[in-house]
Amino acid sequence: MSQEIDSPFSSRQTTLGAVFADYRGQPQAHSFHGGADTTASEGAAASEKAVASETTALQESCGIIDRSAAATLEMTGDDRQRFLGGLVTCDTKSLSAGESCYGFFTTVKGRIMADLVVHALEDRLWLELPPGMAEPLQTHMGRYIIVDRVEISPLDRVLVSLIGPGGEAFLTSLGLEAQELAPQSHRAASLAGHDLRVMRERDLGSTPQWSLWLPGDAAAQIYDLLIEHGRESGAAQPVGFAAYDRLRIEAGWPLFGVDFDNANFPQETAIDDAVSYTKGCYLGQEVVARIHYRGGVNKSLRAVRLQSAEPTAIGKPIVADGRAAGTLTSLAATSDGAVGLAIIHQRVDNDSAVEVEGHGTARLVALPSVST
Repeated sequence: MSQEIDSPFSSRQTTLGAVFADYRGQPQAHSFHGGADTTASEGAAASEKAVASETTALQESCGIIDRSAAATLEMTGDDRQRFLGGLVTCDTKSLSAGESCYGFFTTVKGRIMADLVVHALEDRLWLELPPGMAEPLQTHMGRYIIVDRVEISPLDRVLVSLIGPGGEAFLTSLGLEAQELAPQSHRAASLAGHDLRVMRERDLGSTPQWSLWLPGDAAAQIYDLLIEHGRESGAAQPVGFAAYDRLRIEAGWPLFGVDFDNANFPQETAIDDAVSYTKGCYLGQEVVARIHYRGGVNKSLRAVRLQSAEPTAIGKPIVADGRAAGTLTSLAATSDGAVGLAIIHQRVDNDSAVEVEGHGTARLVALPSVST
């Protein structure tokens, strides 16, 4: 690799046969197949086989996924929930300790700055942010602190996800109680003498997912423990981002910086519960509310069924009736054919035939039922 791999788990992943590729702006484990000594064609075949196997693990058992690229911040002070609520679309003020919510930072013009997950603890908030966004968002929030009793600081926590129907049993076998955690809730826990936090994330379609927030100085040690326990028990295995990408695309879940960015309004992502229309004012609220109450947006996220999952299709224009309708932003091969994501103009109906430039005819499909 010409780029340095920043993950604290990269050394361990290398010993596990990880193949690294660029994902969301930095190298991460693409898949695990131990194909370092194969030819290019053999390696590609081995990688595809590995991705298919890892996807099955996510759907049927449990995959351990490196999420160390996620940025994190911590907010303290008595005004933290009210203050943050004035800058994001989700209702942070009503969160109780142990609860989470998903939303967007928006500009004064109502466009998305970044998405986030807010986790409320007894005396602080933890923010889960897109890669590389901790410093810009800390600076952004700092501009609005006047007399507010709030402090914002970097958080030395590293995320690992456990995704799949076997995740709860795997956590329980580690002594980490997860049985009573509903989606978007969390609790304190301890593993190998280290304090961590177990969080039940939003489901990916019908697939449950958890995350462990590990202390930075013990993250590599705990990751090793998870890998070894998964191997010995046969209950979990390391999974690269390629398999995760397949799952989230099939579930119709877009990524900031991939499928939407700061050119988009919240409603264009089709994540309806990311915006509260009852919580009161926040930066950009007037624009976002006007869109909601006066007819919606001109385009929104849709699934696209293609003839093949050729990676070169990503970024290509989508044309309907001779007119530009959107751009293909994500694409994956699934068990039910090639599926992509794109923000498409509302004039094009679902089930319509469209053209993906250089890649033939495709069909629009409503979210989230991309496999029906």
